[in-house]
Amino acid sequence: MAQVLFLSDDLMFGSRVAHAALMQNVSLQTVLQLDQLPEALQYIDVERVILDLSCAAFIPGHVMEVVESSDREPLTMAFGSHVHQVNLDAASEAGFDQVVSNGQFNEMLSGLFTQT
Repeated sequence: MAQVLFLSDDLMFGSRVAHAALMQNVSLQTVLQLDQLPEALQYIDVERVILDLSCAAFIPGHVMEVVESSDREPLTMAFGSHVHQVNLDAASEAGFDQVVSNGQFNEMLSGLFTQT
């Protein structure tokens, strides 16, 4: 089963993402704080890391530093509000493989994990 880490503190939306993952036979683990990320990367064979840019607990550059310092090479994705272009730009500059708006992420959700 594919493994995905979802970095967000939005538990309501997180349950929608978890449901979409489950429907596509993907195991999704929510990470609430940056200090939990190294351990999650160490003990889980992660194929994808998804960052919710509205979550203040995560700075895109710090997330990428942790991901890159691990021995994993997951695909990375960040999503956020189109009105907060600075957050989207920060994720792009940090090196995320894919950066999309909330609307794009919602549109992709039903088939997102078939790519994992």
